[in-house]
Amino acid sequence: MHLLSHYGSQITDFGTLPQYSTEVMEALYNPLKDAHRCSNRVDAAEQILDGITRDYAIQIRELNLMAWSHDVKMPAEVQKMLKDVAADRQDVGRARREPKLEMNGPGLGGKQGTAKMNSTPLTSLVEELGLPCLIEGFTVYLKLNMPGGRPLPDTEKIYNYRTHYYSTISMPVAQLQGEGKVIHRVRLSRKREFRKGKSRADWVWVRRREQLREELQVGQLDGKAVGRLEGLFSVRDDMGRKHEVSLVEIMRLRVPAKPWGKEGMIRMERCEEGKRTHVVRIANIEEMAHVIPLEEGKLWLVNNRIDLIT
Repeated sequence: MHLLSHYGSQITDFGTLPQYSTEVMEALYNPLKDAHRCSNRVDAAEQILDGITRDYAIQIRELNLMAWSHDVKMPAEVQKMLKDVAADRQDVGRARREPKLEMNGPGLGGKQGTAKMNSTPLTSLVEELGLPCLIEGFTVYLKLNMPGGRPLPDTEKIYNYRTHYYSTISMPVAQLQGEGKVIHRVRLSRKREFRKGKSRADWVWVRRREQLREELQVGQLDGKAVGRLEGLFSVRDDMGRKHEVSLVEIMRLRVPAKPWGKEGMIRMERCEEGKRTHVVRIANIEEMAHVIPLEEGKLWLVNNRIDLIT
C-alpha cells in the first residue's frame, strides 16, 4: 500500500508505470491453477507444490540434456527422447500461434454455448444482435479475400451463410519467464451480463500492416490499431470455406499522433459514422489493449507502453 503514495510523483516524472502492472503477477498464477485442476481437491496445497516441483524438475533435466547433447554423445534412446521433446514443443508453438474462438457461457437466447451450437443464417444473426453494419462489413471483407479473382457471391447467398456466434477469444501470449506461451481470454457479452455485472466488450489490438523489424520506439504502434469488440463469428461460405472473423469498432488517433500531455500517452477517438466498424480476421487480433477513458464514449488514452514495449 505504501507504493501508492509514490505513484503520483513517479507518473509526473517518468510517465506510465508498467512495472506496477498486475498482469505480470496474474500470468504467474496459471501453473498453480493447472496443478489445482490435476489434484483431487483434498489437501490440494501439497499436491499443487509436488506437481509444480516435478514439472519444473523435468523441464530443467530436459534443458540440461539438450545442452549437453551438443558436446557429449548421448545414448540412442536419450537422443530419441530429446527429438520427441523438441517436436512436441514445436507442435505446441504451432497450435497456439493464432487466437482461437470459444463459445464460453450462455449464448444467444440465453442458451448455454457449446462447440456443437446450431448455426444460424447470417441475416437472422444480424437481426437478433442488432448489428445491421455486419452485412456490409462482411461483404467488404469478402471482396478483399475472394480467391483468384472469383466474383463476389449474390447478396441472397451471403444472407444465408451459416454462422456461429462466439463470446470469447483465447489469445496466446508469450510467457514473462522462460519459453512458451500462456492463454489470455478476450471476452464479449452483448445481451447478457458478465459475472452479474455490466455487459463486457474488451479492447483489442488489430494488425493493420506488417510488423516493423526494428526495435519499437516509445509512441509507435507497430502497424496496429485499437478497437473494441462488437461481435465474434465463424461464417461458412458457399465454397465451404470457414471464416473466423470479428466485428470491431476501430478507433483513430487524435492529432498529434504521438505521446503528449501530462500522461505522456497517445490519445484516440471514435471515427465518424459509417467508418467505425470493420470485419477483421480473428488471426489479425493480436492481444488485449489497455485504454483509459478521458471523456466517456469520446476520448481515450492508449497505454501502448504496457502492451507493445514491455
